[in-house]
Amino acid sequence: MARQRHKWRAQTSLGQAFNELRADYSAARDSRFRKRLIGVAAMGSGGDFHYRSEADYLRIMELSRSFDRNDIVVGQGVSRLIHNVLQDGLQVDPDTGDEAVNERIKRRFNNWANDPEQCGKAGEHDLHQKAKLTLRAVVVDGDIFHLPTDDGTLEGNYRSARSMILPSSI
Repeated sequence: MARQRHKWRAQTSLGQAFNELRADYSAARDSRFRKRLIGVAAMGSGGDFHYRSEADYLRIMELSRSFDRNDIVVGQGVSRLIHNVLQDGLQVDPDTGDEAVNERIKRRFNNWANDPEQCGKAGEHDLHQKAKLTLRAVVVDGDIFHLPTDDGTLEGNYRSARSMILPSSI
């Protein structure tokens, strides 16, 4: 193997090696499989390019919600993904160096996370239920965030996807 590598180096000149170098990305090249995006500036565009037409963006979001609700395969796939990611819920594992403090932090977190009144402004969901609903919204809609309040609860109502706080609505 070492001989073959040495032969190749001897056969290829430095000029030939530089001629074969490329300074572009294959992913950025247009082809029959990857069409040019309409409206993208030659020097690139911002990360919110997909918001250029809010009506199209919201229509796609509604279509993805419809697939999640009405398609057996898509809905079950999203549910399996959520179950596999979150499993038994969010756990806290403090490492302060003091075992008594670690246990106190765990106990206070678990009390907060398992009580819907303490965890959410509406008092309807505990932290694990909120995490499942949030992950579903991220996978299906594409973006969401919770608004922390001064009293330690999280703002957000999950009765309908329209009532969630989406970054595009702020």
